[in-house]
Amino acid sequence: MTIIGIIQISALIISLPVLYVYHRYAKRRWIWILDASLDYHRNHLSVMQKDHSLSDKSRELARGMLWILDKQLMNDLRAGHVNLRGVLRSILGMGTSLHLLGEVYYQIIRYRWHVDDRVPRLLNTLTGTCYRYFLVHSSLSVVALLYMDLECRILMTGVIKKGSRLLYRDLERERMALKN
Repeated sequence: MTIIGIIQISALIISLPVLYVYHRYAKRRWIWILDASLDYHRNHLSVMQKDHSLSDKSRELARGMLWILDKQLMNDLRAGHVNLRGVLRSILGMGTSLHLLGEVYYQIIRYRWHVDDRVPRLLNTLTGTCYRYFLVHSSLSVVALLYMDLECRILMTGVIKKGSRLLYRDLERERMALKN
């Protein structure tokens, strides 16, 4: 065994506990952020569902997204489909929350003239939240957590001024403020 091989094995032995601790901390933190994001969507969709200044189609889509959030996502959690298997099931057209959010997307496109601008924006952030939720609970969670943390740190710098990902930055700031 060469010196380089010994160094590589030593680095691996040292990095595994560090990754384990990081994974436990980051997963707990991101679950808090994603749960806060789900609450954010639940509140906004409830308000939109009752807002009579919106078109009937906008209220119907808000009601559908709220149902997906409250019922289907919870069914996915109970059935153990919140992981890569759930993403695969949604791609195959099985009734997961991700697949149903895709159906809402097609309804928005079909009735785009009758849909309020807030509905597609909420759909984008809700879909992103669901994908992140599925990835955090998957076998690729370490890679997903590293990516999401890196993305959040870049967003904290203020380089990116708009987009649906800013919701996670704001929720992370709120979490940090509550912690202090």
